[in-house]
Amino acid sequence: TWGGTVLYVYGQGFAEEITFICDFEDDVSATPTVAERVSNSVLKCVQPPSSTLRTISLSIRIDDTLLVAATQAVGYYQPFSIQKPVPVYGIAGSTVTISGDNFPDSALLTVAFQNNTVPSVVGSDCSELSCRKNLILEQYNTQWGHCQRITALTIECEIPESLPIGNYQLWVTANGQDFVGNNVQFSVISSHSVTSVSPEIGLVTGGTALTVSGRFYVSSPSQSSLLLCRFSIPESPQLFIDQTATFVDDSTVKCTLPNMRVFGSSDAMVVGVDVSTNGFDFTGHPANISLSLPRLVSLTPNSGIVQGGDVVVIHGIAFPTVNITDIRCAFGHVITSATEFFTGQVTCISPPFYSLSALTP
Repeated sequence: TWGGTVLYVYGQGFAEEITFICDFEDDVSATPTVAERVSNSVLKCVQPPSSTLRTISLSIRIDDTLLVAATQAVGYYQPFSIQKPVPVYGIAGSTVTISGDNFPDSALLTVAFQNNTVPSVVGSDCSELSCRKNLILEQYNTQWGHCQRITALTIECEIPESLPIGNYQLWVTANGQDFVGNNVQFSVISSHSVTSVSPEIGLVTGGTALTVSGRFYVSSPSQSSLLLCRFSIPESPQLFIDQTATFVDDSTVKCTLPNMRVFGSSDAMVVGVDVSTNGFDFTGHPANISLSLPRLVSLTPNSGIVQGGDVVVIHGIAFPTVNITDIRCAFGHVITSATEFFTGQVTCISPPFYSLSALTP
C-alpha cells in the first residue's frame, strides 16, 4: 500500500518520439503520469499509494487514446517486515524460517542473500519497521531462495545450494521488485558429518556415554547450546529422540544415549546417531550403534575359594556380539577380563578375595 513500485510494461512499438501515459483507471486520486521509455518494447510506470488493499487497472495511453486494449490488474498488499531467521546459521541447500509481520500470500515470495562484503547501495526508502530497496540485487553478489508463507508471521525459505560459505544480509520481496530488510543477518556454514560413534554398543535402556566423531562447526560458544544428537530407528526414521550434546572440538561431540525402549519392548536394536550443530540441520548420514539389554540367567559355580582362580561360566540372554577383549566380569568391586565368549555364555577367572566384605555383591 506504500506505492512506489516500479511496474514494467511489455509490448511493441514504443517509439522514442511518442509520449506514453500511465493511467491507473480505478484510482481517481492518481494523476496520470508520463511513462519512462526503456526500449521499443518496455515502458516503466510507478504504482501510486493506496489507503486500502485492492486491485486497480493500468492502461497505457497516448493523450486520450487507449493504446493497450486489454488493461492489466495491479494489486496491493499490506507493508510487511522481517525480524529474525531460525536458525541463525545453516547449510547451503537446507531451509531457514524467517519471522516477521504481515507476510502476504504471494507466489513470488523470495529471500535474497546479500553478501555482507558488498557495500549497501544508497537509495533506500525506510519506514519505522524496515527498509525497502528498489534495486536489482543480482548486481551485488546476491543469490535467491524461494519462500513459502506458513502464516502471516512466518515464511520458510530455501537456502540456494550454490550459496558460498559466508555472512549475508537477508532481504524479502513479495513481488520481485520491492525488498524489505531490517539488518537481519544469516551465516552459511560448511556441511558437517558423522564418521563414527564410540562405543559401538550400549544398553537399550540408555545411559551410555557416547563420543561422536566427525566434522562439526559451532559459530560461537553461545551457539553450542544448539548442538544436538539425534537417535533414530533406521527402519523408521520418523521415530527419533533429540538429546543436547556437548561440543569438545571441531571433530568431537559427546552425548548420552537415551532410553530407546520408548519405541518398543525389544531387548536388541540398531540405532542411528546423527548430529546437528544448529538445532535443525542433521547430516542425514548417522553412525550406527547396537543396543541390547543383557540379562544374567545363571553362573557355574556359584561359590569358590577365597584365593581365586575358579573358572566361572556365566549364562545369559541378549549378550551383544563384541570382541572378547571388550568383555569384563565384575566380582563385587574387582574387574577381570573374560577368557572365553560364546553366544549366551561368558567365562571369567575369579580373582582372589582377602576380606569377606569383598564377597558381598
